[in-house]
Amino acid sequence: MSFTTAKPKNSYLKRSVTDEGENMDSGFINILNQLVKEQGKNALFDLRQSKALLTDYTKNEYKKEKRLLLQGIEVGAAKALAETDDIEPCKKST
Repeated sequence: MSFTTAKPKNSYLKRSVTDEGENMDSGFINILNQLVKEQGKNALFDLRQSKALLTDYTKNEYKKEKRLLLQGIEVGAAKALAETDDIEPCKKST
């Protein structure tokens, strides 16, 4: 089953829902890619810096995605994933 929810403010951005659950918005992923390209991946390890950069890059949009990402950074998920030798167990869902 796959369908698209109501159009977001910017019609070129679409959210899709599948049997696996809601996918992260491609616009937000593009913003993260741009942030890492310009600031480096270490910018996502520091909570204060990440919060400031995400606020600048997202222009007060993607509040849910930003909140979830910042929660992961706060508990050290980014560092744990970056420092692991074997990423495959991290990708498995329960």
